Amino acid sequence: MTYLAPEQIDSEAAILYNMMAKHKKILKLDGAQGPEISEQESTKPKLKQPGVYFLAQTSEIGFSIAVPISLGALFGVWMDKKFYSHPKFTLSFLLAGIFFAFLSLFYVVRTFTKKKE
Repeated sequence: MTYLAPEQIDSEAAILYNMMAKHKKILKLDGAQGPEISEQESTKPKLKQPGVYFLAQTSEIGFSIAVPISLGALFGVWMDKKFYSHPKFTLSFLLAGIFFAFLSLFYVVRTFTKKKE
């Protein structure tokens, strides 16, 4: 959360906001009954090119699957070459990469479905 320094506080209102929040919190210092905190819904800019947004979503899904699997396989091959145990580390880290790929896919899809709501 970002806070304003005391010297930056205006006598009218000070804005306290969280960059990821859907609501903006405003602290009004000159309220009728003293300081008041009110919430305003933040407006997100409309995308002019929804195709670009869809392309970004699909590429994020692709990377969230491909990166853990390939890193697991490459790290397993490197470990097998270092310890001369050919298929053991490669298969172990490949399976771990597949597990983490599906886990990250779950989180990516969950964030996309939350954004639509």
